[in-house]
Amino acid sequence: NLVEQQDADHVARMARFSLGIVQAAGETMLIPTDPCKGTLSLSVGFDSGPMVGNVVGTHDRKYTVVGNTVNVASRVAKCAMQGVILCTERAGELLQDQDKGFVIKNQGKCLLRNSGAVSTKIQVLRVHSWGIPNSGMKSRLFL
Repeated sequence: NLVEQQDADHVARMARFSLGIVQAAGETMLIPTDPCKGTLSLSVGFDSGPMVGNVVGTHDRKYTVVGNTVNVASRVAKCAMQGVILCTERAGELLQDQDKGFVIKNQGKCLLRNSGAVSTKIQVLRVHSWGIPNSGMKSRLFL
């Protein structure tokens, strides 16, 4: 949204969403009739910054977002292990300002294609009654 300022808690909302999808994935069986196959597991990365979003296409219309912020978030997700949420240092600092209930740890530098080394924060955690999400089998989501 380039027209209006974002809500004061936009990064905290991204972190809560990330926790929710990792939790939901950890409860979703890969094959519902065969629990031995395990659950879905996601790697999540997020960043905060400018981007542009719009509907593209004439026949197969879909909403898409573009910009360096999107590229960095995708590449940060590729640095994360399954079941882990990574955010950039910029997003981590905003998150700490917006919601003190999150515990984040410095992961160090992550080498990103076309961006060089970027400082990242690891495992965005929040104390919930359900605890830390389960790890499962192979799947990856880039935010």
